[in-house]
Amino acid sequence: PVSQELYKESHPVSYKIAEHCNKGANLDRYLLGRQFGVIFVVFCVNLSGGPIGTATLWNMPEWVIQVFFKTGFSMILFTCMVGQLNTQVNASICMLDFINNYFSLFTYWGCIFVEFTGFVHFSYAISMIVHNLAGQQMEQKEPAKEGFDLLFFWTRVLFSFGILSFSLIITIAALFEG
Repeated sequence: PVSQELYKESHPVSYKIAEHCNKGANLDRYLLGRQFGVIFVVFCVNLSGGPIGTATLWNMPEWVIQVFFKTGFSMILFTCMVGQLNTQVNASICMLDFINNYFSLFTYWGCIFVEFTGFVHFSYAISMIVHNLAGQQMEQKEPAKEGFDLLFFWTRVLFSFGILSFSLIITIAALFEG
C-alpha cells in the first residue's frame, strides 16, 4: 500500500509496471504467467545442460557422477543458485531499483501475454474447485465476468485442460514405453 506517485519520477519504468500491475487481478495474472515462464526456462536449462551418457568429469568417482550429473541434481543447483537465488535476494532488498528497466517491463508484459493465451487457465478452475470443496468464497478483485468475457474465459480453461490432458497422456505413454 505505497503510493505509486512517490516513485513516479525517480523510477519511471517501475511506475509503469506498478501502474498496470496494481489494477484488478493483474498481479495474479502476472504471477500465473510468470510461473509458466519459470517452468519453461528451468526445463530448457535442464534439457540443454543434461549429461552425455558416457561423460566423465575429472576422474570423479562413479557415485559422484551418478548423484550430481546423471540425475540432473547439479543443474538444479546451478539453476537455483545462479538463476533464481541471486535475483530473488536482490529483488527483495531493492524492489523498485530491480524492476526499473525495460527488460523487466518486457518480462511483465510477456507474462501477462502468456496468461492471456490461456495455456495455464486450468489453474483457475482448480482454484475454484478447491474453494468450493473448502466451502469458501473466492476473493474477487474484479467484477464477475459476463457474456463474451465469460465465454472467452471458459474457452481458455478448456484449451488449457486439453493441453494438460495431452501432456499427461504423452508423459504416461513415454514412461510405459521407455
